[in-house]
Amino acid sequence: MSLEEFLKILPALLAGAASWGGVRQALNGTKEKLDTLGKVLDRVSERVDVHAEKIAKLEVEKNHLKDAIRSVEKRSENR
Repeated sequence: MSLEEFLKILPALLAGAASWGGVRQALNGTKEKLDTLGKVLDRVSERVDVHAEKIAKLEVEKNHLKDAIRSVEKRSENR
């Protein structure tokens, strides 16, 4: 390749290199955002699990209370 041919394609090579640098930087930013989103989703998932456990415990307690109320109602009917 002659110097003249090289100088003709040099601007295209430089533009391509600059474009690749921009794409690479954008991809790094996207990776950081995805990592952050992943951490947020993990925290939300943990909170949902905790709330689900609390709801399950409340459901069990509600059922026990309903049974206790029914038992008291039956006793008062039998008197």
